[in-house]
Amino acid sequence: MKIKLNKYRRRVDRIDKLIIRLLRYRLKTSRKIGDEKSALHLSAYSPEREKAINNSIKKNVPEQDLTLFISKIYERIMDVTREFQKTPPEPQNKVSLKKALSKKEWFLVIAFFFLILF
Repeated sequence: MKIKLNKYRRRVDRIDKLIIRLLRYRLKTSRKIGDEKSALHLSAYSPEREKAINNSIKKNVPEQDLTLFISKIYERIMDVTREFQKTPPEPQNKVSLKKALSKKEWFLVIAFFFLILF
């Protein structure tokens, strides 16, 4: 029984590492969106965009019991993203999405989302 628990925890740890990498890339990309919005004098808050994301979640997550929780996670992600867009950037090396993940990690991400969505 404990062996299964450890196996699942290791799996979650690997998934968490992938999520962290993807969130880093998402935040960096969202900063660029924030810069563009600022240059165009647009609000960081875009209710239409958030509604579209929520609709996408409902459409792409077939399990009703997961939809609510994934929506809550995305609400938090969007809140933090808006906050992040307002903070000044720190000088850092640019990381492309292709370099952010190894081929094996890309495969795991695709497989993970394939299992969730299909």
